[in-house]
Amino acid sequence: MKKVIFAIACLALPAIFFSCEQKDIDLYDGEAAIFFDQQNRGHISEAWIPAQRLGHQNYSLVNFSTMETSDTIVNIKIETTGYVTEYDRPFTIEIVDDSTSAIEGEEFEILERNLVIPAKGNMTYVQVAVHKTNRMYQDTVMLQMRINPGEHFVLPFGDKGIGKMPLRDQDVDNGYGTNTDPSVHDVFMTSVLTKPGTWPLYTHTTTWGTYSSKKYGIILDLCGAKYGWTAATFEKMNQLPRQRAVARILSEYLNEHNQKQATSVVEDNGFLMWCHGCTYGDSTVAATYAFPGDK
Repeated sequence: MKKVIFAIACLALPAIFFSCEQKDIDLYDGEAAIFFDQQNRGHISEAWIPAQRLGHQNYSLVNFSTMETSDTIVNIKIETTGYVTEYDRPFTIEIVDDSTSAIEGEEFEILERNLVIPAKGNMTYVQVAVHKTNRMYQDTVMLQMRINPGEHFVLPFGDKGIGKMPLRDQDVDNGYGTNTDPSVHDVFMTSVLTKPGTWPLYTHTTTWGTYSSKKYGIILDLCGAKYGWTAATFEKMNQLPRQRAVARILSEYLNEHNQKQATSVVEDNGFLMWCHGCTYGDSTVAATYAFPGDK
């Protein structure tokens, strides 16, 4: 038996040595390309994720409705392919006027348009200062920037280059990520209220009902006056006691106004505004949902 095992081992040895045979690895021999490579940290719970593993997106969104400031600076990453060099490689940023609705000097400034990929480096950032204006409460404005590669880089990706660039995601669900040219980057600026990620599910007993920007605006007014809460607070507010507090204060407000039909609070679609705790039913959804206190 020992002889058989020894014979099998001897037969296996050539295969082991063959599998360890050294092979040359093909190195990158393409052109030095330059492109926008913005990344999104996403939900606050993802703060621990290393920058190299963050999701990629082809736009930046500044929503002042979720911020407690009227001015901010957006850092937008620009990266290159190919080998690093022993010298600086300059390039410039230009505004695409035909696709830009934001007002330069009033709603944004590009802090530096003449940029450099530093020696022994492969990335840098363009900084855009963004300022909230009154029209952003009703509308979303946009800045579109384009890379002018200069003599050290090329833009090889083309109009549909997003499919050719690794680790770059396309997000078209929210209407922002429709640009597919990595040499172009869109910065959207708004202060229009959007549904916070912590809005309770409809089936939850603390539900605030169907979302609408009108209802959210009333919630912010009521809770701002009573508790000092802002839209930025709501983006992080997942505690059940706070959700109950919102349902209570909103239902009291709606019930009070509904006592006199002339002052009932109505959604833009004509339905009565509703949340859990109202003394009337929610007419905006199917009757299969029922909560204690509904009539």
